[in-house]
Amino acid sequence: MTRRALVVGINDYSRQRQRSAALGLSFPVLTGCVTDAKDMYALLTTAFGFEEVHLLLDQQAGRDRILGTLRAMIDASAPGDVVCFYYSGHGGILPATKDATNTRYYEAIIPATGDWIFDRRLEQMAERLRPGEVNFTLIMDSCHSGGLHRADAEAQAVPRSVPMDADVLAVIEHIQTLIPCGACLPPGATAMDGNVSSPVLGDRGFTDLDTDRDKTLVGSAKATLLSACQYWQTALEAGGHGLFTSAILEMVDRSGFDESYSDVLDTLRAGVQAAASKFGHVQEPQLYGQLGRMDEGFLQPWNASR
Repeated sequence: MTRRALVVGINDYSRQRQRSAALGLSFPVLTGCVTDAKDMYALLTTAFGFEEVHLLLDQQAGRDRILGTLRAMIDASAPGDVVCFYYSGHGGILPATKDATNTRYYEAIIPATGDWIFDRRLEQMAERLRPGEVNFTLIMDSCHSGGLHRADAEAQAVPRSVPMDADVLAVIEHIQTLIPCGACLPPGATAMDGNVSSPVLGDRGFTDLDTDRDKTLVGSAKATLLSACQYWQTALEAGGHGLFTSAILEMVDRSGFDESYSDVLDTLRAGVQAAASKFGHVQEPQLYGQLGRMDEGFLQPWNASR
């Protein structure tokens, strides 16, 4: 049994910023993601006993290197192994098609260089995994769907999302399905179809969105995703850390690491919501992905009898 991890933290989006200027996209300056990644690297190696951990920071974390490292870890995995992908940085949203009546959208993570990475690409990485044998967990301290939030300069609370461009905002009112980046749904999977409705939009993205709580844990998912916030919310960083990552670090310091995924989610929600409320913000971590595994140990090998 081997535990492997890829840890990514990106503050420096200068190359993406140059590339996206023509699209009218702005990238809020981030300062906590590299620290997040370094602390998670230490946590995984010391508290959780990961034997192989790759750390990519800032311009090291281009699309090709992220995907290549993840592919190598997955290819090396055998039944009983654990694979973890931790990401701290900006997120965004991509439409499935450019059709004005498109109803399907994908959350994405944004590397330091190269095209954005969305769930279909991660699923291709995981294609050879048997979800019942290898625990593939993704931890995303980012937000993907925009969200209208004015950063509080005095409190230094900054959202980790790229505002939606005008073309997406013009048609996203038709949204019915939003696929989280990290659930690793196979092609043609419909289990999460119709999981969102009634979008409320500001000039930079969602300010509200109705979500179907019955379409978060599904049998077809190949991975388990711990996400920093709901689809329409923003993930904040303040005091040199993401609120979500800070809650993970505090949880392990306080209660160790022998908790189930369900217990971890409850603990993180309480911690993040308490921290976010100081900025007049609502941020609720989410759990997406594999059905039937949430009572097993966080970042532990799966029970092979299931």
